[in-house]
Amino acid sequence: MIPAPYRCVLLALLALACFGTGWVKGVAHEAGIRDLADARRITREAQASTRAFEAARVREQRAAEAIHATAATTLKETRHDQAEVARAAAAYRAGTARLSVPVVRATCPNDLPGAAAAGPGHDDAPRAELPGATAADLVELAGEADEVARQLGQCQATLITYRALTAP
Repeated sequence: MIPAPYRCVLLALLALACFGTGWVKGVAHEAGIRDLADARRITREAQASTRAFEAARVREQRAAEAIHATAATTLKETRHDQAEVARAAAAYRAGTARLSVPVVRATCPNDLPGAAAAGPGHDDAPRAELPGATAADLVELAGEADEVARQLGQCQATLITYRALTAP
């Protein structure tokens, strides 16, 4: 048998050990609850991030397809217009087509009676025929200007498409 004073100390130590074990388990349980809540929060954030990434990927894919379609259309138009310019320039150089421009007087149009009726935009205005090489050069220059305008239009269409499809 254990003497009485030691029994009290032993019971106190046993009660203290039980209380300490319960306290440690309680702290561990609350830490586990916090860890579980953190894990759930991280999972939700990861799922939201994945959904946002997938949505951005779909928008990017749509933008790429739209830009590719615009580029293909522009390339087709460019080839067609280049063929037309080359055909017209060849016709002017060969002399099978003629290019004429209206002749405008350098003086006041009110000097001659009927000069106002024969101004620019009228069929009865006096015209000067350009040489074939000059006409071909003008057609090629106009073709280059059209190409620059087409490229600018494609750039603008690409930017508009990109902004529309990638806007949040």
